[in-house]
Amino acid sequence: MHSRAIDTEDQRAQGSTSTAKGAYMSKSKIFIGLAVTAAFAVGGSLPAAADTVGADSPIPGLVNSDGISGPAIASGVLSGVDSKSVAGALVVLNAWPSGEELSRLQIGETVKISPVGFAYADAQGRFELKISDRELSQKYRDGMGKIDFEINSVTQDTVFTHFFTADAGAVDAKVAGRTGLSISAVKDLAPRFKEPEFAPDGGAIEKACVTTKVANLGNFWVNVGYGYVSGSGATMKFTYTSGSSSELGVGVSTSGAAGTYSASGTSSFSSTSTVSYPSTNSFKAWKTQFRWGKYQKKCGRTGGGTVTTYTAKADGYAGGSSIQTIQSYPTATYCVSNAAGTSFTKASTAAYSSSVGASTSGVLGVNVTAKTGYTSTTKITFTFTATKLLCGTNGLPGGTPVRLVAR
Repeated sequence: MHSRAIDTEDQRAQGSTSTAKGAYMSKSKIFIGLAVTAAFAVGGSLPAAADTVGADSPIPGLVNSDGISGPAIASGVLSGVDSKSVAGALVVLNAWPSGEELSRLQIGETVKISPVGFAYADAQGRFELKISDRELSQKYRDGMGKIDFEINSVTQDTVFTHFFTADAGAVDAKVAGRTGLSISAVKDLAPRFKEPEFAPDGGAIEKACVTTKVANLGNFWVNVGYGYVSGSGATMKFTYTSGSSSELGVGVSTSGAAGTYSASGTSSFSSTSTVSYPSTNSFKAWKTQFRWGKYQKKCGRTGGGTVTTYTAKADGYAGGSSIQTIQSYPTATYCVSNAAGTSFTKASTAAYSSSVGASTSGVLGVNVTAKTGYTSTTKITFTFTATKLLCGTNGLPGGTPVRLVAR
């Protein structure tokens, strides 16, 4: 995708005789003020050079993704609106502080978010984001080597936001990341009142976005593991150790009112304590609690005016434990036999991602996803007192089984 080609296409549609370069610069004047750094809030202000940079570099120190080699870390489309309103929109890739750093923020404090890449959407709203400042993005990695990213774009009358987590090693190696994303405009889920209009006065945050923590939303139960034993002859034990990393759903809203958030991707958070669950021989879901925080983002617009949106994301580990009995086990056909007196421990590869993994609907209006991988700090052990099959839902137990069933 090349912005100059897009602008030339727009010119033809408008019957313009200006050059592609001229159209490119004209369009940039519109969008630089609208979205320059969407969520740029490092200390709550833009670098002094932000108002004077050229059209090819709306964010000081960063390079347009079109000029960077290698696969995109995120690609997709800004969807759900007239494509004309997003053609040429500035799409920014921001790095958020780790969950551990967010947990130390007090109400009213500004979140230090840094842009690490940008691109322009094409005539259909499609974009490809590549990291321009990999050194900066690495500064945001957590103890488990995860980096939380936010995709953000502010157009004339719409805000687009989506969160995702990437491995720092993959970022370093320029490995392809999230593809085929469809990012909808931020809006209220089942709004309780008319959604707010863009405020007419830009105030002190003109041409920038500032993100502030405004509230703690409470602690919510999160599914961090699943296991299944059918019949006798085997038991299983799940351990969620300090440092275990979970990807937890993020909610966004235009008003921030209770019950109005829509799901918008995930962010990571690592536990700071160990929960050891008892051995069992049934179908179980193991849970612990995380705290969600509420973050207000105010963005300025060209010609004055602001738009405010709200994000709800996990920013604290609360602890606690709960065990839920599940009524049946999933279909699992990738099986191996295990002899009596042996055991099997899974301590690597991805685990099950549940679409209702976190019970947040009472506050946000929607339950959000949760995913915890099997790692050196998160493990499940099956112990066999009789010869039994151990089966994976998506692959063999020694590979990438996702969910494990002893039967």
